[in-house]
Amino acid sequence: MSALPNFSGKVYLRDDSIDYKAHAYQYAYTSEPEGTMAPAAIVYVADDEDIKLAIEYARANNLGSVRDCPWPTQMKTSPALTSFA
Repeated sequence: MSALPNFSGKVYLRDDSIDYKAHAYQYAYTSEPEGTMAPAAIVYVADDEDIKLAIEYARANNLGSVRDCPWPTQMKTSPALTSFA
């Protein structure tokens, strides 16, 4: 997997830090059993360019189902939480 793009928003890489653990917990709290989610990176996108970078990165690295994302013509963008497992 290639290095992450230079996002404007905050990025937390998987490690043993309290910050990473807190954000990984927040990311999956409502959808997955506790302790089962450990994304390689958690990205809080800052703007539309960050969203575009995240989609391009996921496509280039064959991550998830983002390959079929209709970016940019059909997607309405807003700052969001993105993770890379």
